[in-house]
Amino acid sequence: MRRRLLIIMGVLIALAIAVPAAVVYYAAYTESGLQRIVRHIPKRIGGTTIEIVGARGTLAGGFTLERLETDHERVHLRLEGVEGHFRLAPLLWQTLHAADVRVHDVYVEVRRRTRPVVTRGTPRFLPPGIIIRVDRARAEQGTLVATNGRRFDVTQISTSGVLRYRTLRFFEAGFAQGAMYVNGNATLRADRPLQIDADARVLLRWEGQPPWVIAASGRGD
Repeated sequence: MRRRLLIIMGVLIALAIAVPAAVVYYAAYTESGLQRIVRHIPKRIGGTTIEIVGARGTLAGGFTLERLETDHERVHLRLEGVEGHFRLAPLLWQTLHAADVRVHDVYVEVRRRTRPVVTRGTPRFLPPGIIIRVDRARAEQGTLVATNGRRFDVTQISTSGVLRYRTLRFFEAGFAQGAMYVNGNATLRADRPLQIDADARVLLRWEGQPPWVIAASGRGD
């Protein structure tokens, strides 16, 4: 009788270990697992709609997205040709950790506010406890459309950063536009209004002219 109980307990413990491991393996190391994750991402979170098109590969081994698009009253974001992979271990402490992300084209449109600000709850970027970390993100080209309709086309975009509950930090972000190259770092804090601390270095190179270097920093909202 005692031996039978020990066998049953051993089987239950093995199942308790094997079933979660099988679920993690399916989600992280199979393409059907990636497809299932994408299907279960909400199409709308608060006032933001999310669309993911053409997901292929695996979450841990490397994935590609034809297009990732989000739309909000204030910002429209479109990423095309996304490639990357996530590390699994940090998921245990609620951290999404991407070592390297590559994007072919980035489009950002900043819109004017059309409705009054509703001061409800504490401003935040993420739910408490969740962290998103990107060690290196690169984009071949990008476009920023400001609220006045002015368009800025840039290349050689690179950055790294950490997004937490109420802070977003960019480390060594940079981009090129014509004869100008800009790099720097910034911290954004969720508040009303949004708080920004930033330091930047601007390098200007014109043919036949000595390079110009401009350093700037700012604190405000």
